[in-house]
Amino acid sequence: MPDPAAQEIHDLHAFLAAWYRGEIEKTRAAFARAYDVTAEAFTFVSPASGQVIPRDVLLGALYERHGTLPGYDAQISAITPRHRVGEIAIYTYVIREVFDAEREQTVTVSITFRDAPAAPNGVAHLHVHETLRVE
Repeated sequence: MPDPAAQEIHDLHAFLAAWYRGEIEKTRAAFARAYDVTAEAFTFVSPASGQVIPRDVLLGALYERHGTLPGYDAQISAITPRHRVGEIAIYTYVIREVFDAEREQTVTVSITFRDAPAAPNGVAHLHVHETLRVE
């Protein structure tokens, strides 16, 4: 049986990569997938600033990044379930992001999910904390 949280990690990053490259039409309806998988109280810790960013601020910024990174690619690895208590699960994974021929970064991600049967993969994002890896 496939792991719904691991599938969600892959699916969301594939969606965002296509969004950044401009391969998906820039409409609120097309971008609804990002809203469908993030809980209303979702928060994101930025690897660049360490700031805690609320859902609507983050998703608004991501919406505006449509088509701005034509060479963007995201490679996901090391997806690891860490803890599960009831409907809450914590995972970690690594993402290597290639922005263009001259810029890339590797980030370690910790993500907290809750079960959400109505979401595309049956889980919703509660919190994401990204840490930039220095290599």
